[in-house]
Amino acid sequence: MSLPLSHDFHATAFLGITIDGHIARADGSINYLPPAPTGTSEEHAGSSTNSSIVPTITDMLATMDILVLGRATYETVLKLRNEEHEWPYRDLPVLALSRQTPVSLPVKLDVDDTAISFVESIEATVQHVVDKGYKKVWIDGGQTVRSFLEAGLLDELVLTTVPVVLGKGISLFAGLQREMRCEVMGVRRMERLVGVRYKVVYGEIDERGRLVT
Repeated sequence: MSLPLSHDFHATAFLGITIDGHIARADGSINYLPPAPTGTSEEHAGSSTNSSIVPTITDMLATMDILVLGRATYETVLKLRNEEHEWPYRDLPVLALSRQTPVSLPVKLDVDDTAISFVESIEATVQHVVDKGYKKVWIDGGQTVRSFLEAGLLDELVLTTVPVVLGKGISLFAGLQREMRCEVMGVRRMERLVGVRYKVVYGEIDERGRLVT
């Protein structure tokens, strides 16, 4: 997939991932995730860049302009909210990718009046973000992350590894059709979790392991 249109936003994927590369069970559930860390953390820069801080979900909520996720992820989060959990994204605008506008799903959350917009494609997503003037875009959900990677639109990956092996489930990178390298920008240890911030560098990898852009 080629770049849909010119853009000047910065897209960051922020997800929890198991040791064996899964972001959810096969049924989409994520009840194996531990509570958010409350203690201290240790952080280490991974390169010479000054942008080595590994963001937490609190940082993402404070700095992102919009959240883009897939319908399945939206349904999962909505189910958690309906089970008397707090809506995790507060008043952050949400854009959900769905091939069909799901009339069965709410487009406004009465808890905080957060509006949910639906789009049918990556191209429409980019157009929406550009039209609104959003600069910092949070990407969530496996299919949505893969779509942004395929289009060359994802700038950073922030992956928090939980010490769990599922054996089977929904893989973050299964089916990805292009090669890329990820440059480590920083590492944060948070109690039992490890967060790593990567810069995505697009191109093919040759037989010597070198990136060919």
